Amino acid sequence: NKDGSFKAKTAHTLNPVPLILFGKAAAGLGLRQSETAGLSNLAATAVNLLGLDKHASWDDSLLALPAK
Repeated sequence: NKDGSFKAKTAHTLNPVPLILFGKAAAGLGLRQSETAGLSNLAATAVNLLGLDKHASWDDSLLALPAK
């Protein structure tokens, strides 16, 4: 912003972005479907795959964990 405060850049595509899970780390996992899911969810999804927690300011992970 002109006053120096943070402003998210949102001028990216509105088109669907495919995401495919594969490999041992993805075995048994799926992706949650959401009307609001987008690129902003990918960072949390990636760190979730690594077994870490997302940063508090990030949007939620899209991983659907298997039922236990």
